[in-house]
Amino acid sequence: MRLALICPPYPSHVQVFEVLASALRSRGHEAVLILQEGAEAFLSKDVPYELFPPPHGRSTPQIIQQAANPRGLFGVLRTVANAAAATDTLCRHVPEILRKRTVNAVIADEMEPAGGLVARYLRLPYLSLACALPLERDERIPPPYLDWPYAAD
Repeated sequence: MRLALICPPYPSHVQVFEVLASALRSRGHEAVLILQEGAEAFLSKDVPYELFPPPHGRSTPQIIQQAANPRGLFGVLRTVANAAAATDTLCRHVPEILRKRTVNAVIADEMEPAGGLVARYLRLPYLSLACALPLERDERIPPPYLDWPYAAD
């Protein structure tokens, strides 16, 4: 089976997906990582990957730095804007990569909604993987990286 693994360009996410790609390859599958340019620097093993450009006007190191140190509400909003721009860029570039590689299915990091969007667009089966704390879509449970209060009931 030919699998595409899509994740955001953060080192911990890339490393989790790298391990998964290696495990899948050891079981006879073709697995390729789909990475934003610059994220390949976080790879330590010899796994195949395809690159797509970062959002216009942004670099991968800049995006990572801003996400790691959001500094208040405007920093959080900038991180959200960067993530939205990355999702848009992925949606524009990745369908052609998946077509070229004749991918059968997608494994998408839940932190990057474009993985599932592109898979659905191409009518490919996909799996959502949480390699960090899951992002629950219940408004009473805030994302784990924000200090918003939660409902204890």
